Amino acid sequence: MRAIFLAAMLVGGLGAPRAAAAVPGTVTFAVDDRVELLSVALMLAEPAEPKALDAYGAAAAAAFSRFSGHPAVARLADLRRSGTPASTLARAVLTPVDGDALWKDLSAFNTAANVPGFLAAHRREQRAYVETAEREALRGLSPRSALAYMGLPFEGEQRFLLAPLLPDDAGAAALRVRPGRMESGALRFRFDTVEGSAAAALCREAVNWIHAPAGDIPEHIAAAVGLRVLALDLGERVYRSALGRQPGRLRRLEALSERLKDFERDRARYPTLREFSPRLEALAALRLEQAAASVGIDKPAATLALLAEARAQNPDFETRRRMVFLYMDLEENALAAALSQELVASAPDYPGVQLDRAVLAAKAGDRKTALGFLAEAVRRDPDVNARRRMLSLYLELREYGPAQGLLEGLIQAAPQDPRLRLNRALVAARTGDRETALRLLAEAAARNPGADDRRSMAFLHIDLKDYAPARSLLDALIRESPADASLRLDRAGVAALAGDREAALRFLDEAESRGPGPEDRRRLAAIRLDLKDYDSAGVLLDRLIRESPADASLRLDRASLAARSGSREDALALLAAARRL
Repeated sequence: MRAIFLAAMLVGGLGAPRAAAAVPGTVTFAVDDRVELLSVALMLAEPAEPKALDAYGAAAAAAFSRFSGHPAVARLADLRRSGTPASTLARAVLTPVDGDALWKDLSAFNTAANVPGFLAAHRREQRAYVETAEREALRGLSPRSALAYMGLPFEGEQRFLLAPLLPDDAGAAALRVRPGRMESGALRFRFDTVEGSAAAALCREAVNWIHAPAGDIPEHIAAAVGLRVLALDLGERVYRSALGRQPGRLRRLEALSERLKDFERDRARYPTLREFSPRLEALAALRLEQAAASVGIDKPAATLALLAEARAQNPDFETRRRMVFLYMDLEENALAAALSQELVASAPDYPGVQLDRAVLAAKAGDRKTALGFLAEAVRRDPDVNARRRMLSLYLELREYGPAQGLLEGLIQAAPQDPRLRLNRALVAARTGDRETALRLLAEAAARNPGADDRRSMAFLHIDLKDYAPARSLLDALIRESPADASLRLDRAGVAALAGDREAALRFLDEAESRGPGPEDRRRLAAIRLDLKDYDSAGVLLDRLIRESPADASLRLDRASLAARSGSREDALALLAAARRL
């Protein structure tokens, strides 16, 4: 059974004291037509192999295939390519905001494709999903079992939203449903692939008092607790089977499981998991989670201390690899390089660590070493994701020959991906093959590119001095996002390069009226300066200098303006001020 479950708790916090007359907990399941509408459009945005679809999915694919060009499908494809999880989209359709563009497009799709008619005709299949969920949940993955394991009462309603067609990543978050309103929380429930995930989700909901980022229990601890519930509920054999389905986390989960057995053996000492939680917090992986959550909070010393504690806990390979990236985020390149080299030595045949080392070398400006590690990664048969990372690094290093070789293989494996053709067009443009670049840009445009890709296409057309397509792409993006000041700045830049000063100034005025941020105002000033609109550029630069008085580059821009407008004395004074800064 292929089914995604969006799950949640109803009524007060599960960590709260038990009421004197607690109402026994109930479990309910439902299919929501809004989520099904989203699911249908997502199926068109990300077509699955026919053999991967069950009868319900195949019926949906056949019924709606002719609507694959609908704006709702294009918008969803764009959102997914930008990394938006399906769970975020599910929450958006269940709590739509007035004027929301996604919901507006989906509503139009709903009417055009007659999704309600399809859903009405397939209520029997939906009911079968619900009945299977109820049967399997109540037989082996009872919420009561999970909460009893943690020493907590099961009260209120545990509500599951069943989404048979939603993509597999739909459970990054789910829905906590309360009477009259919906809010975010919880996890997905996948009964068909990972036994114990329902119990793990309940544990994550209930154990928010374990000290961890954002007051929530980390996923790996929730999974371990859920798997131990499974062992006690369905037996050690099923538990071992479920554990074996998660090879990437096997060592971590096994270590956690051994600690939790101590909890199970001494319930007199540990009546709830709250009392036992300090025993779990010593794990390297949890320290790593805490370190990751603290990055960007402007307390690098605290983050480094957490990472040092994690290293002292003898972390596994994947935990150490994540530590490398955290050190990179903290710009602790020496520590990152040392740990990365340790990983290379321990797993010389794994292309991922060679690639990590190449990224580190590139960040340090060591081009030769970066290319050496990239060559090592190539020799170790990297998978598709690794080859995409390698492509990005080759492009960053302007190594267009190896980038072209990677792109040919990636395009063959994913012929409908517009971004790959866009990257191949970039390589062609950079190597002087204008004809190939334009052909590939046309092919990318025919593959339903998202907004970010279309903007990149416009920039590449500008580089090729092919201004008409650039104008068309940017005009379409402006119609889709009329409040975006930066798009109008892009459009002004095209007009300026094409010699249409009047149009450039008009777009600059429109951009300025949309409240641009500091970086966009800086671009505004630069374009006005190029157009010799010195008065307006001066007003903008003076405002930026007042907002950022310690920024020497702003005073240099202002000095350039003064020099161009013939104010030599002012230019020299501004240069002196910049030098002092």
